[in-house]
Amino acid sequence: MLKKLISMKEYESFMLNVYAQSRRKEVEMWGWTDSEIKEFLTMLFQIMMRSYKLQYPDLENRIIYGDQEPAGYMQLSKNDHGFTLVSIILLPHFQGKGLGTKVIRQLQVEARKHQCPIRLSVQADNPAQRLYSRLDFQVVDQNSIYLYMEWRDGERRN
Repeated sequence: MLKKLISMKEYESFMLNVYAQSRRKEVEMWGWTDSEIKEFLTMLFQIMMRSYKLQYPDLENRIIYGDQEPAGYMQLSKNDHGFTLVSIILLPHFQGKGLGTKVIRQLQVEARKHQCPIRLSVQADNPAQRLYSRLDFQVVDQNSIYLYMEWRDGERRN
């Protein structure tokens, strides 16, 4: 279901495609042309990837597979303080079919073996935050935009 990537360049165009598809509907509402949308999303993706590399020097990029085909990607940082789920994006036709749940449960098994927490941030209005809550992630902090969530083995929602 997951494959660890050694070279980001090898999969960069796939990751860009997944990212662009995840943001396209939002950007289309701005009334831009297809070429403007493509250029903007490419620029945004490149900036995001540079930022992640600076923030998370140990960043792992993993392609998520569903039905034997690439379905999305996950970016994960591991350090002495635990795991940080930096990003997880599925192609639209793989969303809502349980694949995200399987991937996160697999990550929880991995974190359990290392006896460490998983941390993430999610926009408060992102439907994915309900998935994280169902999988026993707890809100540990928040601001006007983001929920900061954490999963620890053995901790369950009330």
